[in-house]
Amino acid sequence: MLRDTIAYGGQTILTVYHDNEELDLPKRRWREREKIGRYWLIFEECGGCPAQAPPENASWTEQELLSHTHPLCPCASHEFCAAMTRYRTSEKPSHIFLPGLKGFRIAPDQWEALCAFVKRHVGIDLLQVPMACGDTFVFHYVQLQYHETKEGSVLVDTVGFDRIDIHFKHGKAICTSKTQQFAPAERTSTEFVPEVDWDTFDIYAYENHTLWFYAHDVSFFRSLNMVMEWGGDRSVPLKKSGYNARYSNTGNQEVLKVGGGKKNLRIEQEQQQSHLLLSVPKGKQDSLLIQKGEEHTVYAFANRMLNRNWDEVCFWDPYLLDAKGKAMLVDWMRLLRGSPAKNIYAIYYRKAADENTMTLAQAKQLLSADWPLSQQLRRNPRSLHLIGLNEYIHDRLLLCREGTRFTGLALGTSINSLDSNYFCIHPLTPLFSQTCWETFQQFISRHTAESEVL
Repeated sequence: MLRDTIAYGGQTILTVYHDNEELDLPKRRWREREKIGRYWLIFEECGGCPAQAPPENASWTEQELLSHTHPLCPCASHEFCAAMTRYRTSEKPSHIFLPGLKGFRIAPDQWEALCAFVKRHVGIDLLQVPMACGDTFVFHYVQLQYHETKEGSVLVDTVGFDRIDIHFKHGKAICTSKTQQFAPAERTSTEFVPEVDWDTFDIYAYENHTLWFYAHDVSFFRSLNMVMEWGGDRSVPLKKSGYNARYSNTGNQEVLKVGGGKKNLRIEQEQQQSHLLLSVPKGKQDSLLIQKGEEHTVYAFANRMLNRNWDEVCFWDPYLLDAKGKAMLVDWMRLLRGSPAKNIYAIYYRKAADENTMTLAQAKQLLSADWPLSQQLRRNPRSLHLIGLNEYIHDRLLLCREGTRFTGLALGTSINSLDSNYFCIHPLTPLFSQTCWETFQQFISRHTAESEVL
């Protein structure tokens, strides 16, 4: 039996046993570590461990059969399920959680890094199940091999099972079902032949009337659209806040289609229906309360919004050129210009010369002297526009447009006070974002007092 343990700052985060005989490797020794925040995160695996008894601190035991899509399942293939025994404990790592489990002690970016480490080494997705921290797991893995034939049937290797059920589906609806029974000790391949066209299927395997394997919404490769980009993922560090923005859509795309795929009236109408549903304006979205020192939440929200090949992005803040907010101006221009958007417009209110504000020339000199920003602009020159208005707009808005598609975000404070205020951010519906965009575009054309292109 193999045993995996993950510890953070000396506190055990997870203990996982794998009890299949083929995984019993007595000489297995493996250790990895990574520094996250103040502490080391350490993974250790060893073989030849004895059968697991309930831990002393376990207060609850449960048993479940998990498919590969479950966040607790270590398996990555649809051909595997995991019979899980979980020993829950009420004692959770204090390096991660606040007393009384009232929140996270660990910073959001450090929590994400910790979860990525656990996912990479153990397969459990703590981002979806954070209360698994501190628990002990025992997994027994069950495999069922199956594949689609050229004729559209499903061929199943039935060894170890005495009954197989398959439900062929159109989307979420079952269009036909098949059941076959056989001797579990006899190794055989059984073909399930559907009489109708299908998209996906659910499959269940039993032995002695006990379910040992299942998989839902299984589909196989028929056609593939390969999207190739020049540029790939890129990170944009923000100096003052320490936030590291990430953008993926940074290059020109080329699409290569492999395979013909299936086409019929049902599939065509379902594709048209999906397009129609996407065009329907979404309902009210949740606003967020940002407390003092939580500016990373705003950066992350804006980063996700900007990570798209928008035609145009407009950012309004009347105090954008406030002389006291030079560092924040540089950070936000890095954040905006890191986006793969074709054109970025940063719009501010032009104050009188005797007020505590930078001139447009001073702002341009400040931004041009920032090396990361200058490198971004070098890749796409004349894409960052600074526009000063002679009419005051109070609200701070981030609006994005791609053709007739719009989205937006309203900020309850200026960027130069993100780290020192309590305020709210409000995601805007597509329809309201479009209304704001069209209204302010007319406003800009009437009230532009100065502009510069970097």
